[in-house]
Amino acid sequence: MFTYDRRGRGDSGNTAPYAIDREVEDIDALIQEAGGSACLFGMSSGAALALEAANRGLAIRKLAVYEAPFIVDASRPPIPDDFLTRLNGLVASDRDRMP
Repeated sequence: MFTYDRRGRGDSGNTAPYAIDREVEDIDALIQEAGGSACLFGMSSGAALALEAANRGLAIRKLAVYEAPFIVDASRPPIPDDFLTRLNGLVASDRDRMP
C-alpha cells in the first residue's frame, strides 16, 4: 500500500506553477512504482484527481472516491461570477481563505 502527500502538502515539495497535469503524473509515477497498475482511493480534492487520473487512462484497476468537491444539482447556490478573480487576488497576497 502506498500513501503520499499531494504536491505542496505535508512533506511533499511543490514546483510552481501548479498544474493538474503534474499531480496526475505523480499518481502515474506511484502506479508504476507499485507494479504498473493499482486500486486507487481519493478523498475530497484527491477524489477529483483520482477521477481525472482514471479519465486520462492511467492503469487503475479499481477506483473509490469519497466526497469529491463537485456540485451536481441545485442544492447549493452557484459559485459567484467573481470567484476566480477574488481567489487569484487572495493567492497573490498569500491569503488562503475567501473573505
